[in-house]
Amino acid sequence: MMRRTHTLCLLTTALLTQAALADPVARTEEVIVIGTAGGREGVPLDRLPASGRSLDDAEMNRPGTVTATEGLQRRLGAVAAIDSLGNPWQQGLTLRGFTAAPALGEPQGVVVYQDGMRVNEAFGDVVQWDLLPVFAIRQAQVVAGSNPVFGPNSLGGAVILSMKDGFAYQGLGGDISAGSDDFLSITAEAGGSDGDVGYYLGLSKGRDDGWRDFSPNRLSRAYGDVLYRPDAATEFGVSLTAATSDLTGNGAAPGDLLAENRRGVFTHPDATDSDLLALAFRGKTEVGDGWTLRAAGYWRHLKRRTANGDQGEFEECGTGLCFEEGDDLEPVIGADGRPVTGLEDEPDAVFNRTRTRTDGQGISLQARQAGALGGMDNILILGASLEHARTRYGSGTELGELDATRGVESLGIAIGNEEFNVGLKTRSWIAGASLSDTLSLTPDLHLTGALRLTHADLRLRDQLGDDLDGDHTYTALNPGVGLAWNAGVGTTLYAAVNESNRIPTPAELSCADPEKPCRFPNAFLADPPLDDVRSRTWEMGARGRLSGGVVEWSLSAFRTDNRDDIIFISAGPIVGTGYFDNVGRTRRQGLEAGLSGEAGAVSWFADYALVRASFRTPLSIQAPDNPEANEKGEIAVHRGDRIPGIPLHSLKIGADVAVTDGLIVGAEMQYSSSRYLRGDEANLTDPIGGFALFNLSARYQVLDGVSLHARVDNLFDRRYATFGIYGEADEMGFEDARFLSPGAPRRFVGGLSARF
Repeated sequence: MMRRTHTLCLLTTALLTQAALADPVARTEEVIVIGTAGGREGVPLDRLPASGRSLDDAEMNRPGTVTATEGLQRRLGAVAAIDSLGNPWQQGLTLRGFTAAPALGEPQGVVVYQDGMRVNEAFGDVVQWDLLPVFAIRQAQVVAGSNPVFGPNSLGGAVILSMKDGFAYQGLGGDISAGSDDFLSITAEAGGSDGDVGYYLGLSKGRDDGWRDFSPNRLSRAYGDVLYRPDAATEFGVSLTAATSDLTGNGAAPGDLLAENRRGVFTHPDATDSDLLALAFRGKTEVGDGWTLRAAGYWRHLKRRTANGDQGEFEECGTGLCFEEGDDLEPVIGADGRPVTGLEDEPDAVFNRTRTRTDGQGISLQARQAGALGGMDNILILGASLEHARTRYGSGTELGELDATRGVESLGIAIGNEEFNVGLKTRSWIAGASLSDTLSLTPDLHLTGALRLTHADLRLRDQLGDDLDGDHTYTALNPGVGLAWNAGVGTTLYAAVNESNRIPTPAELSCADPEKPCRFPNAFLADPPLDDVRSRTWEMGARGRLSGGVVEWSLSAFRTDNRDDIIFISAGPIVGTGYFDNVGRTRRQGLEAGLSGEAGAVSWFADYALVRASFRTPLSIQAPDNPEANEKGEIAVHRGDRIPGIPLHSLKIGADVAVTDGLIVGAEMQYSSSRYLRGDEANLTDPIGGFALFNLSARYQVLDGVSLHARVDNLFDRRYATFGIYGEADEMGFEDARFLSPGAPRRFVGGLSARF
């Protein structure tokens, strides 16, 4: 199978780097980088049958910004925040109802690229937004829909981050911001060019004590880039990303606990330590006759460690200490292979530790030719890609004790039972090939066709037995076709249908048995196969500019149908335990509308999205903590029931006003409607309430290049939540089975920025 994979990679072409946001009037191209061979060439937006949104450096990097999710979700209606870990620094996002989040257990469906390097981690396809150097982002582009050109697992679309280099960023810059809960962030940047060589270096360090109890965070990131550009036709660049984080996301808590203390946590700690080192290179050359060749590659090394305290139930039995396994009592075996005996008190908690180490490499080639076919303008893009990753995962559990704050202290006694230990090695090869062609049938009518072949080999090897052993192969051929019509100056109408697929990750394949639910991110217990998800998106829309380009507008309608969709079913005895399963057909459909512009001293925007995410296949799901579950702990999901965690309506409105030459004030509103709790896929209980947040900001230039800034988030201190799950709370003295991740309260940030 390995030989066939290499042959497939060598014989096929194409991971597509298509596309482009361009001024429909001025024809100034702005490129959306798709895939791993990212570049500057693409297809002008007025020829492109897809929706694309672009945010610049200023929109993504407000002073005091910690992660890229903040800029994306505050501005775009189709993007909503999801906070399953209960920490703003560990938030994920949903795009058209599909997820890109840092937590194992979230069914990922959005791909993220950093200058062409795929940053979804191979083990669970998770996106650790905290490790991305947000300060070095020059532009963020969001393209929604299951277009095959984005590669596997891009059911909802792609987020493409273009990074700064020495030709784009010139001079010195820095920011120091401080705020609520001992928040402190320091960022410094330097960029410039010396003849043919451009250089950029950015550093950032942040910390806070967390707005919730026992939730400190520490984060350091660095990004450097060297770009050699001897002429306009040739360039070669190398970039380095380094990051380390120590974040505490103590997760959801029972509703009655939060009513007593909004900052309270259920159990703690729940800490994640990560270290990332990534090296990427890119190059291009023009070879004549309209052809441009590109190559890109990367190497990523990630280490992730978690420490998590949970409630545990043990009791004395004939052999010493025992735990309940089904209807039986099993003795607790120590690391020495002997039953645990002689403890003065029965432990009432466990302390879980995990270790994940992933090494990934990728390489891609691309060829683009802009010319004519039969007298008609034509843009052809071909490419090839191969990605490889190895992961070593291990988890273990120690006996622990709860203190008065529900914090867990380890007793230093490791549990040797196989139910509490996992050792797993995984290896994955993913080869991709695609072709895209945009043919201008007339000067105003443009036809685009795309085709992508993806082949994946995944190998899992259990290091403590053979329960997790498995070899999995997935192959998919995904097409796409669309038309764009320039109906008038500054106006484009388009329609398209595209297909993509999502490959089950090693984490999902290792946790797919309903009889043995897994504790995420701590344990995997079985390995039945999962089918890959097949997705088809129908979309039509319009976009353009009014008033000489001062006002931009867009409108689109979409429907994405998934076959064999994979979701995480919360069915275990502890919050966060469950299993992955194919649940048949699901659908995300809705509308998006955007409007932005300038009027004198005022710049403004309004962005709305309606996303109805629903099950289309009736099924029965285990949900033992749902109060409406039957005597077997099951709920019946009907066709049309909404998928938990995805709001139906999202609206973002904002404006900045230049009060004087040096003073700019701004206001924003972010509205999100209700969403159902995980564990209530049948929509039997009340959803989490919707909310509207209001933010204020101000910036005052005190000297040339030096400014003061301040902002207030959640001005009216609204109590809200973006994530909920059903769990068992009564053993800890609480009654509410609704566990919620509370949103952050009113927050103040202020500081000093400089750019020379």
